[in-house]
Amino acid sequence: MLKVSIILFVTALFFLVIYAVSSSKSKQRKNKKKAPRLTGVIAALCLTCSVILCVIYLKEKNIKIFNRLNSYDLPEKYTSTLASDGADKAYSLLPINVFIQNNDIYFINSENDCFLKSQTENIFKTILNDTSYIGGEKTLKTTLKTDGDLVLDGFFLFSKYDEEYLEYSNKVIADNVRSCSCSDNSLFYITNDNKLYAMGFNEYGQLCDTTVKNKTSPVFIMDDVQAADISDTHAMIVDKFGTLYASGDNSYSQLGNKTAISTTELTKVMQGVKDVKVGNYFSLVLTVNGELYTAGINDKGQLGNNGEEFKAQLVQILSGVEKIAINGNTCAALTYSGELYVWGDNTACKAGVVQDDIIYSPLKIQENVYDFALGSFGVVVLNKDRNILLSAQDGSFSAVIDFAAQIPEELKDKNDFYAFESPDKV
Repeated sequence: MLKVSIILFVTALFFLVIYAVSSSKSKQRKNKKKAPRLTGVIAALCLTCSVILCVIYLKEKNIKIFNRLNSYDLPEKYTSTLASDGADKAYSLLPINVFIQNNDIYFINSENDCFLKSQTENIFKTILNDTSYIGGEKTLKTTLKTDGDLVLDGFFLFSKYDEEYLEYSNKVIADNVRSCSCSDNSLFYITNDNKLYAMGFNEYGQLCDTTVKNKTSPVFIMDDVQAADISDTHAMIVDKFGTLYASGDNSYSQLGNKTAISTTELTKVMQGVKDVKVGNYFSLVLTVNGELYTAGINDKGQLGNNGEEFKAQLVQILSGVEKIAINGNTCAALTYSGELYVWGDNTACKAGVVQDDIIYSPLKIQENVYDFALGSFGVVVLNKDRNILLSAQDGSFSAVIDFAAQIPEELKDKNDFYAFESPDKV
């Protein structure tokens, strides 16, 4: 459509030139007849059609010509809104989620405005509006907009060495998306109607499409998907009934299906699952009642099972868990009572605690936590007062942004369905 619009525009310019030349010659000859109008009419029609097609294209691709950034100093706006409109109005300005992508720290508030920590100053600046998620691994950045557009920046690492180089610059790869997950090489996303799509590297069958062929564009995988996560070696999918499926490399029994046999077919693993996170050669599985299970390789303590060897099946390590995360070989779990536990790789205190380079079992590092994110450089914590803390290499946490927020007690917790006081270690 865009090509047709450009062709019509060029055609319109061509006929406009002819019309101008014809009109000029007509006047020079003092011809009393009107200048030839046919070329002028054709030019006008081509130009009109070009504009209409261009507008349709921009609307379909959700490209905004004038997209002014609603930028503001959040602490200052929070303070002024609190004074003028009260706590209820000011509350929506506060952070609700934190993210790390490479070395960048982001947070998003209830207004769906996204803020990025400045590399040179200890402040956050508005960079995007209408945003619900920022993520990605190293070379690939994913941005999920509130309207469901999934935007890619960067490239799949494998494609640098493939025939087709998959590079993106603010490219809308899909719409109607509610969540996504990606590694350096592969991408999963789930639409609002619970359909799972995948693309990227597929040497181990981790795209779950029963093949080992790389995909340069999204392919449909299955319906009724609640959650899914993908690594460079394997993937796990949870359907709306809580059934866990896995596919891909299984060299270290990371699929949790009691074998070490790799597969390109989706294999049923267990029931009652809420969420999954997968790393290279290991997996974390969170059940609907808050129990956390692990399976796979354990050379960096990533299974959290006190340093025992990897198992051929999923083994429970915690209970009362609300959220889980993986960065490299570092793992973390947030409980319903707001306690944050970490284990696995702790090189250069990347797990946020002064400890050995490997943490073999879950270790509590923070309380009063609302959300968190793991990075290669450390841990970012959003506490229940909506202040953002960043871990240092000495194991301490310092405030990156402090709102001195007046938050009602009933709003400090995201979920009060479970009443776990503290997780049990198994």
